[in-house]
Amino acid sequence: RGENAVISGIVRSGATGEPVIGGVITVDDTKSPVTTDVNGAYSIPVKPGVHTIRFHSLGMNDLVISLQVYSDGRLDVQMEESVTELKDIVIVAERGKNITGLQMGIEKLDAKTIRQLPVLFGETDIMKAALLLPGVQTVGEGANGFNVRGGNTDQNLILLDGIPVYNTAHLFGFFSSFNPDIIRDFRLYKSSIPAEYGGRVSSVFDISTRNGNRKKFSVAGGISPVTGKLVLESPLPGNKGSLLASFRTTYSDWLLKKIKVDALRNSKASFYDVFFKANYDFNEKNNLSLSVYHSADAFQLHSDTSYAYRNTGASLFYQHRPNDRITLGLKVVTSEYRYAISSSLQPVYAFNLFYNIHQNQVNGSISWVASPAHLIRAGAEFNHYRLRPASRKPTRPESVIEQMIVPAEKAIESALFISDEWTISPRLTFYAGIRQTAFFGMGPKTAYTYEAGLPRNVFTIQDTLFYRKNELVKAYFKPEARLSLRYLLSPSLSLKAGYNRLTQYINMMSNTTAMSPTDTWKLCDNYLQPVTGNQYSFGIYADLAGHVYETSAEIYYRDLRHIIEYKGAARLLLNEHIETELLDGSGKAYGIELMVRKSSGKLNGWISYTYARILHRVTGTNANDQINRGKYFPANYDRPHDFTMATNYRFSRRISTSFTLVYSTGRPITFPVGKVIYENALIPVYSKRNEFRIPDQFRCDMSVNLDGNLRSKKLAHGSWSLSVYNLTGRYNVYSVYFVSTDKVIRGYRMSVFPRPIVTLSYNFRFQ
Repeated sequence: RGENAVISGIVRSGATGEPVIGGVITVDDTKSPVTTDVNGAYSIPVKPGVHTIRFHSLGMNDLVISLQVYSDGRLDVQMEESVTELKDIVIVAERGKNITGLQMGIEKLDAKTIRQLPVLFGETDIMKAALLLPGVQTVGEGANGFNVRGGNTDQNLILLDGIPVYNTAHLFGFFSSFNPDIIRDFRLYKSSIPAEYGGRVSSVFDISTRNGNRKKFSVAGGISPVTGKLVLESPLPGNKGSLLASFRTTYSDWLLKKIKVDALRNSKASFYDVFFKANYDFNEKNNLSLSVYHSADAFQLHSDTSYAYRNTGASLFYQHRPNDRITLGLKVVTSEYRYAISSSLQPVYAFNLFYNIHQNQVNGSISWVASPAHLIRAGAEFNHYRLRPASRKPTRPESVIEQMIVPAEKAIESALFISDEWTISPRLTFYAGIRQTAFFGMGPKTAYTYEAGLPRNVFTIQDTLFYRKNELVKAYFKPEARLSLRYLLSPSLSLKAGYNRLTQYINMMSNTTAMSPTDTWKLCDNYLQPVTGNQYSFGIYADLAGHVYETSAEIYYRDLRHIIEYKGAARLLLNEHIETELLDGSGKAYGIELMVRKSSGKLNGWISYTYARILHRVTGTNANDQINRGKYFPANYDRPHDFTMATNYRFSRRISTSFTLVYSTGRPITFPVGKVIYENALIPVYSKRNEFRIPDQFRCDMSVNLDGNLRSKKLAHGSWSLSVYNLTGRYNVYSVYFVSTDKVIRGYRMSVFPRPIVTLSYNFRFQ
């Protein structure tokens, strides 16, 4: 059937029937492997003849098949779990991928690696694991959100099986909202972001959950001092699919009552999350997957104001393979984030406040193996947003709280994309992608115009514009480009380069350093323009000692346009004129990331160092619209030096210990540097924005893990983990705040975990 043929199929686990995702497949030991997708499917072009096909995957025995190829054909395989020590075979599955992979700036961790890291309060945390990777930072311990290569926390696209998640934190940021027992792996794209992703300008955090056991029913769970969790798995009739369900909750109130501070001892905090997944194969060409996710938090501080927030989402994914060269996909997604604040302790001030954001998405895609040299992907994406910025209502007749409703916002965001992965030669591979985006802000909406040349405020409003329902308010059209290049100098050395242009049409409104559950989001309009970013990156990658050690060095430069900064003491909540509090700025970020990873042997892990700067500038038309007189200043999350070490040592198949060490520069802060007494009142005089820094951060964590009997035929399996968080008891400063007493300004330091925290947790599994 011509000069070339395509071999395709599905790779599954022989033990559970679950698709093997991210498995590496090579033909005749070539340097251009392919990987299996989310359904374990693969397509690899070959020339007719006899070929040796090798299948690799984490925790699996290698599978080698000799095959006579005449034309296009199908090859489904099952891989068996390895009975050797896990860490002795991890490198086999990924061997050489550091060198041969086209994409740069991508980090991947699987569930087994994440579970080996030391934990806080006995709970494995996928978001905390990401902070150990180069180029990923946070503003402090327990903070919600993370920053990637100079991006704000809202500039990361976080996906759970394709569901956008707007708040990833439980319990003030101490836990992530994802049950670690349902996670298969995650991929963090810092650069070389594929064209099928869009909507954020910093990174993509793509979390994939695992499928349920296709062979037998199983129950797993865990107990720690703060949380309890349970996971159920069941096959569907005929081994056509599986079900997976999980539930996790906390019983942390007892811990708060142990704290000596009255405000915390009388507080309450709770959370839970549930997840359900079903997948079904109609036949070898058609499959369907459904994921449903819900997480909720509630806390009350000192018997006063109550806070509650939740994420809810679902994704339905249908995949059809009409032949061995083409794969079609259709995804329907819905996601909602909402929070509520209420107070009833004092009837005269009783109120309720609500906020929510709702996003619906339809995504269609096609993947076409056009030839052995070209893999083409194309598709379209449609998003509908509806934001209810905030509404506040009194809840008691005697309440003096004024009712206020900020009008809702609606918009449509769409995109068309196409990309080609071109293998020019065995040494040279090139990726080119184009993503054309469009944004349409829709009515009903009330907009204001302001006098030209004057600061925007309620006193300079010139006119009021009213837009009817579904009337176009503002449209933006922004093209995006994605380019990647890999040149293989030798089997163990390669060079890579990349360029990304990205656009963001929805932004978080927050004038706090860390993300808060009560932060709001805003769509672009006449005043708030889309954030655009251009990133240029270059890297060199080398494997040493027969691919035992992976090393990499990446440098990058990113420029940002139309980023949001805020005026001093900006009022963002319940503000119908929020554009009067916003400043249009620009930014630049640059840095170098160094990493050494060892994934085989009893001792394994990685060491990384990052030097990075994030600088912002706001040059308004008048002094009121400038910051630091229009000069560059460090962003709130600018932390130039970051060093991380994560190691694991396996004494035997059952006993292992893990150790992590983190050091980073303290974040910037604005200090009061003087005072003015006016009419017997003290008015502080502040420094330039972010002129000072809090002390540097340093922390060591350690854990000892004990697995129970590892015999596969045993009904019950258990494991224990003893963890120590902040082993040295260092007083890491989270924030510095100032209090005026008797006309004297005094500064105070606050630490979240100033002492070591020891926890013991137990996990079990029945099957």
